[in-house]
Amino acid sequence: PDENAFLSSAKELGSDANPLQKLVVGTLTDALAWQSTPAFRDAVFALLDDEFTVLHTPPVVFAHSLGVVVIADYLRARPDAKICALYSMGDNVGLFNQGKRFDCPAQLEPFGTWTNLWSPSDMLGYPAKALPGFEQVVDIKVHVGGWLTCWNGLSHIEFWGDAGLWSKTIPKLMKG
Repeated sequence: PDENAFLSSAKELGSDANPLQKLVVGTLTDALAWQSTPAFRDAVFALLDDEFTVLHTPPVVFAHSLGVVVIADYLRARPDAKICALYSMGDNVGLFNQGKRFDCPAQLEPFGTWTNLWSPSDMLGYPAKALPGFEQVVDIKVHVGGWLTCWNGLSHIEFWGDAGLWSKTIPKLMKG
């Protein structure tokens, strides 16, 4: 509701409130809410605590966009939590942590790696190594989306549905 009210107000003042603006507002305000609402963050961390507690082995985690920020923050906040490997797509940890210096969560080191799949045309996702302290992340450039989205910023929303990514890239990563 807050996002829609903001866009309506902007439109009344002459903004187009076009689909790209709606997409940006929808994505950026979620990230801002994540960073500025400790109670929400604590509730999400509690859910992750519950999920990770029932597992018998450290999980492999796949995360996209804000989900990458969430899992990175979770691993920093929970030094005893362990995951086997992290596969991120559309990683925007660096985007939403401008000016902050922190290291990649150490929990990955004994178990596995953080592999970041990124598309050069993604408007919100970047190579993880663009953020100082994330030098050990394995960045793999991929091209996702169909002919309407693979060349522009909308590729950010194409990771989950890209058949080529899932049928070719992911099985290779899981073997290695």
